[in-house]
Amino acid sequence: MHEEAYPVFFGGHTFRLFPVYYEYLDDRKDKIPILAQLSPRHRSAITSLELRLGPGWGNPPRCWNVNRKMGLRDCISLRDLKIFMECDPSQPVFQGFSISPTFYTDFCGNLLEGILEQVPSIEHVEIDAWESVTRDSPLLKELLGQAEDAEKKIIWGPLTRCNGEFLVNNNDSCKEALGADVTASEFELSLAIQRMDLDVPYIVV
Repeated sequence: MHEEAYPVFFGGHTFRLFPVYYEYLDDRKDKIPILAQLSPRHRSAITSLELRLGPGWGNPPRCWNVNRKMGLRDCISLRDLKIFMECDPSQPVFQGFSISPTFYTDFCGNLLEGILEQVPSIEHVEIDAWESVTRDSPLLKELLGQAEDAEKKIIWGPLTRCNGEFLVNNNDSCKEALGADVTASEFELSLAIQRMDLDVPYIVV
């Protein structure tokens, strides 16, 4: 039964590459991402991974790396890499709190470069973000550059497609895409976004 079930389970869910819970962001503790804990056979069945950027931006934990122990080269069935940006620490509001204006941008760029290098089977890179991350942000440009250099097809996520439209211009088509009423307020729309984000079948550790 296991032989029949594991390809369906691991191939039908999006696995988060790095954990984002607070206890995993505490660099005083040694934590192992779930991908590194899986067997090579199980990693080979995974078709979708998520790279969530933003948590721990001031001091990324040691487990956030793409070294050999992660087992990325075993992910031979991986086709989709979903990137979600919670914030861009290079923005002025973060000045004085980050190591340097370009530190996190370079850090994330190196992560993506390492992932794409080790998993050539990736076909699509989906990029999404909260509305605070603009299309001209340095972090977004860095990630786009890495994906384009690797000749991957870039797909804009649902929030990025609507950002700057449904909150500013009250775009009805974006509201409908989120399953929200056309008369919904901005607050109600933000709740719809959160529900949509939570409905995605992730395995989160």
